[in-house]
Amino acid sequence: MLAAGLVDEIVAFTAPVLMGEGVPLAQLPRCEHMSEVERWRFLSVTRTGEDLMLVLRRAPQDAALRDV
Repeated sequence: MLAAGLVDEIVAFTAPVLMGEGVPLAQLPRCEHMSEVERWRFLSVTRTGEDLMLVLRRAPQDAALRDV
């Protein structure tokens, strides 16, 4: 869904733990250059106990070009 451009917001939680081999967030095509990456913006970062809740929104394509 991410690779198809069908997601415009992501809510992710991160915790201060190390657990060994992990699971990728998404299967995305390989990028050869930074100009090919998907740019996202933090909408909010909220501490929930020891964890962080990150809300990300897809950046407009013109913003992605400015950040390269």
